[in-house]
Formats: sequence, C-alpha cells, structure tokens
Amino acid sequence: MLILLPPSEGKTPAPAGNAPVSFADLSFPELTAERESVLEELTAVSSSPGALAELKVGASLEAEVERNTRLLTEPAQPAIHTYTGVLFEALDYASFSPAERDAAHWSLLISSALWGILRPEDAIPAYRPVHGREAGFDWCARLLLEGRAGYCSGVDCEGPADSGLPFCRLREVVGDSPVADSGGSCGACRG
Repeated sequence: MLILLPPSEGKTPAPAGNAPVSFADLSFPELTAERESVLEELTAVSSSPGALAELKVGASLEAEVERNTRLLTEPAQPAIHTYTGVLFEALDYASFSPAERDAAHWSLLISSALWGILRPEDAIPAYRPVHGREAGFDWCARLLLEGRAGYCSGVDCEGPADSGLPFCRLREVVGDSPVADSGGSCGACRG
C-alpha cells in the first residue's frame, strides 16, 4: 500500500555543508519539468517587491522568503527530515530500523506543492510556499487525478480512484477542489 503524507508548513533547513538539491536525484524524474516550472514561479514571487504580501507572511518570515530565491544553491536534506510538522514528529522516522526504512522507501510518499511527489530520502532544501499552496497540494493533486505518469512509476495502478493513494486524506485537506469530487477512495496499490 502507498501512503501519501501531506507536507508540513514547518520546515527545518539542512546543515550548511550539505549538497544542494539535484533534480536528477529526485524520485520520479518525469516530474522535472513541472518541478522546474513551479520553482521558477516561486523564485519570481519571492524576489518581487511585494513578496511578503503575495506569500501572505509577516516580516518575521522575510529570511525564509528570501531563501526561496536561492533554493538551487541552498543545502538539501532528506524530505523526511525537512518537514517538521506533528505528523512527521509522530512518525519518528529516525527510530526506523534499516528494514523499516527500506519498506518506507517503497510505501511512503510525500506530496509537496513545490517538489511534487517525493520519497522520504529525496534531498530538498527548506522553503516557504505560496500561501495556501502547500495545504492544497495544487499540481500534485492534479497529477494524481489525471493519472499522470510520475506519481506512480514502477507501481501497477489502475487510475486515480483505484490507485491506493489516500484520496480520503486529500479530500479532507483540499475541501471543494476537484479532488473532493473525484470519487476516489483509499485502497491498496500493487507494486
């Protein structure tokens, strides 16, 4: 079964000596064009004079917004360590055994408005999303609904409603979006 984790609003920056994100090293490389496009948009918004207002954040988050302008050179770390919300704390990935980490690699996916679908060990930098984007899954949800290759590479799925991805969770998060009307349900994806 695949488990799709929502991203968290809170993110921990990677240690200074870590290498930056490499699109080629991220899972689901067929999402690279979408990732680059969304990153370009986020960089443009974050570097605009009205960035704080557009991102709907206060002056206390100005450094995070400014960091968005240099995400390709910022240090990266596994996504499972970047996201810091209560779900990720409760998951306690650091306590996983090597066998549990291997199982998680194939069964846990993280949805990010910026990076798309990620596996736990995909290295990404911390970032500040456009307000509402992270909670709404945006283009990730569209990929899932459209049954696009990339969200399920290497997994035998029969389409969004039968994909085994937790659309019940998506429905809860996105409310009246197209996901809510998809008729999808939770189930098991075969892989």
